[in-house]
Parts: sequence; C-alpha cells; structure tokens
Amino acid sequence: MIQTCDESIWDCGYTAPVIAVLAYHEPPSVADPERFWLRVDEQVDGVFCEKLVANIFILPVSGARVREIERATDNVRGVYWRDELSWDNFDRESPTDPTIRGYLDALQSVGLTWTPAPHMPRFRTPYGWCLAQAVYPIDPTPENWRSLGLSGTIEEALGEPVDPKKHVIVMLTENDD
Repeated sequence: MIQTCDESIWDCGYTAPVIAVLAYHEPPSVADPERFWLRVDEQVDGVFCEKLVANIFILPVSGARVREIERATDNVRGVYWRDELSWDNFDRESPTDPTIRGYLDALQSVGLTWTPAPHMPRFRTPYGWCLAQAVYPIDPTPENWRSLGLSGTIEEALGEPVDPKKHVIVMLTENDD
C-alpha cells in the first residue's frame, strides 16, 4: 500500500533521519497491505531546492544504528559539510571527488558501502544515485541489509529482485537550505 503525506514526511510524524528503500517505480510489494510504502515529494539538495518524488519503504533500522550512521557521515569534511553539498555540489560528478571519497570512507567505517557511478552529471542523475544534501545513498546489497540489522531480504521487502538501477537504500534527512 502506498500512503502519502500532505506535507513533508517530517510533518507526518517521521523523525529525521530515516533509512529507507527508494524506488521511482511502484515495486510489487506496494500491493501487500502489510507493506507501507510512502510516496514522497521532498525538497532536497540544499539551496538548489530540487524535489525528490519517489516511493520509499522506511526500514525498521534501530535508532541506535541510524544515529551511528548519521554520526559517522557527519564527520566527512567537517561540521558544515552537508551545507557545503548544496553550495559546491557541481564537482560531485566523479567518484574521485574528496567529498564523495570521504562519504565512502564514513560508510565503510560503519560497515556499509555505496558504489557511485563513474560519472554523475548534475541534475541528470536521479537522487539516491548521487550524493546530495538530504539524500545519502547506500548500496542495496545483502551485506548492507544485514549490516543495518534487518532480517529477511531486500527482495522480500520489494517483492521483486533487486536491480541497482531501480532500487537504492538511502538515509533521508531534512533539507537544510
């Protein structure tokens, strides 16, 4: 089942950050009344005020684990690195960029991975597949699923095989513009 919020998901009772599976299509599990997908229309990417319009399935990751991931990624390039993502995001098109490398190192420090595309053109790479303020990608792998402390499989949550071009795990935070 897909639910919607009239406002931001943060105004609908969710507390930032959340870890979720993101899909731009409707996975088969949306028909399952036991699976609560949420259709989001969120402002992301800082001062660029772009929109993330997608379906998310919020994962039951423990609060302690979410805070651990948030703390690790808070220290990528100093205190204001998330704000800097919105100001100087144009050079974030390459996996060799220092901020992307720092984010990858931070994820690895908490047992997670993300595989950035070789080239992520600004405004042409969907959110979730590029690093942008308020949308922080994580690979949809069985290893990451287990590292998040989740039971079952991502395939069971989706109701279809994982396709890294269609599915990604993300940490969503409030946009900070």
